[in-house]
Amino acid sequence: MVQILKEEVRERILQSAERLFVLLGYQKATMNAIADDANMAVGNIYKYFPSKQKLFHAIIDDEFVSQLRSLTLERVKSLNDPSQIEQIKSIDETNTGKLLDFWITNRNKTIILLARSKGSKYEEFAKEYVQLMIDFSNAQLPVMRPNLTNTEMFQFVFKNRIEDTVRDIVLILEKYETDAEIKRAFATSWSYHYAGIQGLIEWSSRHEEGSC
Repeated sequence: MVQILKEEVRERILQSAERLFVLLGYQKATMNAIADDANMAVGNIYKYFPSKQKLFHAIIDDEFVSQLRSLTLERVKSLNDPSQIEQIKSIDETNTGKLLDFWITNRNKTIILLARSKGSKYEEFAKEYVQLMIDFSNAQLPVMRPNLTNTEMFQFVFKNRIEDTVRDIVLILEKYETDAEIKRAFATSWSYHYAGIQGLIEWSSRHEEGSC
C-alpha cells in the first residue's frame, strides 16, 4: 500500500525541527525530541525524513547558504568603497537592506547556520563565513585603499572585528523578534562595528609596520 505523505505534516515536522535546532543545536536535538515537539510518533517523522541529517538539509539547504554568501559579498564590496561612505552608514542602503531583510526573513535559519550547526556538514560555516569576508576584503582593499599597510597585525585585528560582527548577528537575532526591533538593534550595532573597522583601515593607511 502506497503511503500518502501530507504537506501539512511535513511542514509541522520542519517547524518543530527548526525550533529545536535553534534551542538545542543540531547535535543535541534528537529525532525523538522533534517528534514530541511536533506531537507525533517518531516513526512518522522517518516516513518524511529518513535521517536527522536529511531533515537538517531540508531546512538549511545549499540555496540558502549560497544566497547568504552572495548577499554578504555584495555588502562587503560596498563597505570597502570610500565613494559610498554616506550610503553604507545606513542600514537602509541597498546592499545592507537586502542582507538585513534576508536575515530577518530567515531569522532561525541564520541562527542555526552561524551558531547551531555543530555536527552537521556546516559546522565550520561560521569560520568560513568570517574568512570569506576577510578574503574578499583583502582582494579589494589594495585597489580601493592603495595606501593601506596590510600587516600581520592589521589582519589579526581585522579578523577579530569581523568575528565580533558575526557574533552580533546571532545575538541580535536571538534576542529580538519584531522587524523593527531587529533593524534598530542592527543600526546600533552597525554604528559601532563600522566605526571600528573604518578606523582600523584609516589608521593602517597612515602608518607603516612598526610605526605608531
